[in-house]
Amino acid sequence: MLPDYVVIGGLEVISTARASAYGAQIDECGAAIGTCWDCEEDAGEWLNSGEPYEGITVDAPWYDPAVPESAMVLGFAGLEITGMTEAVRSATTATSSAPARRQFTIRFAAILADECGLEYAQGWLANAFESSPCATGCVGHEMCVLACCPDVDDDGELVGPDPLRYLYEVEVVSGPTMMDRDWEDPLWVEFEVTLSTPNVYVWRPPPPDRVISVRPSDGQQVTLDLPAVYEACPDDDECAGQFACPVPEGFAPLPAEPLPECYPAEPFAAHRTLISIPPGVLARQLDVVPVVRVRAGNLAVRNLVVRFYANPLGIPCGRLPDLNPCRACTDLTVAEIPANGSLIMDGRTGLNTMTCVNSRGRNVDTPASVYGPPIDGAGAGYVEAIQCGPGLCIEIYTAVGVAAGAEVIVEFWTRTNGG
Repeated sequence: MLPDYVVIGGLEVISTARASAYGAQIDECGAAIGTCWDCEEDAGEWLNSGEPYEGITVDAPWYDPAVPESAMVLGFAGLEITGMTEAVRSATTATSSAPARRQFTIRFAAILADECGLEYAQGWLANAFESSPCATGCVGHEMCVLACCPDVDDDGELVGPDPLRYLYEVEVVSGPTMMDRDWEDPLWVEFEVTLSTPNVYVWRPPPPDRVISVRPSDGQQVTLDLPAVYEACPDDDECAGQFACPVPEGFAPLPAEPLPECYPAEPFAAHRTLISIPPGVLARQLDVVPVVRVRAGNLAVRNLVVRFYANPLGIPCGRLPDLNPCRACTDLTVAEIPANGSLIMDGRTGLNTMTCVNSRGRNVDTPASVYGPPIDGAGAGYVEAIQCGPGLCIEIYTAVGVAAGAEVIVEFWTRTNGG
């Protein structure tokens, strides 16, 4: 990983490209900031949403017009990242097993015009790396780093793979701590921060062909009876049944768990959309994890069902005579997404989050109830790595009455236990 670009919680903290650009506006690269952006200049602008770096008082993320000292910060340049690309394993002993955590350290330099700039930079960095509590069960920050230099064409557009990598649930272990300082004009002060996350994976964003977007209102109209769909599913695992221990005499079998009150237990008119993902699109050697996003539009989305099926031969899904829900790799059901609301079922973090608009017009995030198939009870629905193989069929249902602008987006992220 390159240490030259770090965004945490949506805030750019380290950018060697920005520091180099601001330093070049003062003097030749190296004389002013002691480091240079090793990638192409256009690559730095790509990281800045395609815009050139205009100046500290114009577009620096740390600049505050109410605090003059903030203009004395010339930039933050990355020096080294350690611990981010090594594989992480659980710490197991004969008597216990500690859950795996990824811990990594970032060393970077603050380039400052004077001591007042240093005092401001220390406070700003402390705020940038503080913990991030939230109401939906998440802990820590999303972090974005750079795996390699962006390859950008003459129009400023990215060509080739996306070089950004993401980590989730990132928390600060220690720092930022001042480690060393050099020079006086400008000041060059080195800092170190150590971070940790229980989500040990490094995540690669999906290219365009791994992002599927559908409008449910365009789907085929059918009638769906979810409980009836699963009645034909076997109650037991046939493979394991012959080896299972017999039930002791005198004990009646446990009754099936009742369906949750909100689960769509009655037949309903639905829109059905079927999507084919041919072999060769999804990674074969890396774990593939879906992230499902729903935007309701101006009407509620009711009875959303999303299923993933194996299709190793890459047959167009519409030609398959039958898709058996009992054999679906993943089965997700949501009773309702309110009008103007949204839903994310996030396999990267394991969180299902609903966003709705309250009476004051503010967005409010709450945990979403997502159900799995009603076999021995509906259970809790969650998104995990797709174990279907290289080809997929995706089946999406919503109750009739969905807004024309409603949208279901499925992104396929890949993950590695290391860089």
